[in-house]
Amino acid sequence: MTAPVACEEEQEIIVQRNMRTWRRRLSALSFLTGFAIAAAPVSTARCANGLPDDGSFFPIAVWLQSPTHATEYRAIGVNLYLGLDNGPTEEQLAVLSANGMFVIANQNQVGLTSKNRGVIKGWLYERDEPDNAQPIGGGRYGPCVPAAEVAQRVREIKSRDPTRPVMVGFGQAVADPHWVGRGSCTGDMGYYEIARQGADIVGFDIYPVGSDSPEVKGKLEYGVLSQNRRNFRHPSSSPATSASRSIILPSLWKV
Repeated sequence: MTAPVACEEEQEIIVQRNMRTWRRRLSALSFLTGFAIAAAPVSTARCANGLPDDGSFFPIAVWLQSPTHATEYRAIGVNLYLGLDNGPTEEQLAVLSANGMFVIANQNQVGLTSKNRGVIKGWLYERDEPDNAQPIGGGRYGPCVPAAEVAQRVREIKSRDPTRPVMVGFGQAVADPHWVGRGSCTGDMGYYEIARQGADIVGFDIYPVGSDSPEVKGKLEYGVLSQNRRNFRHPSSSPATSASRSIILPSLWKV
């Protein structure tokens, strides 16, 4: 039997073949769901238990939604869940499996050992937007999660299962460096080069519909052309000359 291939041992860029079709699907999903999240990758890692990489699968996802609605989501073109509330649980995975729905979820013992773990196509770093100021109770916020801590946690996740990609989702400061939601970390763009280390899928969201920031308001297309850059850069910047081992999943949009 051939051993499973770890995500970082072999990678293949899968070029998005039809941007116009994707944009139409995104617009329709945003309108229909009201809170649609569009996963818009322009490249993917080849992992033994990761998302299909044969070009026939294009991920369109919802964020932290109940698996009980998997049938309805599939009917409008959604094929991937990002995150499971207090999960994954056996019940959640069983429902997703019954509906042929994939998920990128937090890593726990259930996910690692479930008979339905085949629907898990990646692991989430458990803190959404670690680059933002983090709540410390009483309505107060502390600094962002240290970049080195994020990278270390990613390594721990990968050590338990190297056959699935690990995803880290950052906040809107990737596109708007002056956004104040990062607190004391505001303006530290070097954070991302450290925090993304080891991650196979790197995402950010900008809330383009509800935002009042002129940098991102209404810019649904922001980051779409960012392809596997070495450094995180503002989307208007020119791309780096050498490719990264990580995949930039530009614009995990929460509308």
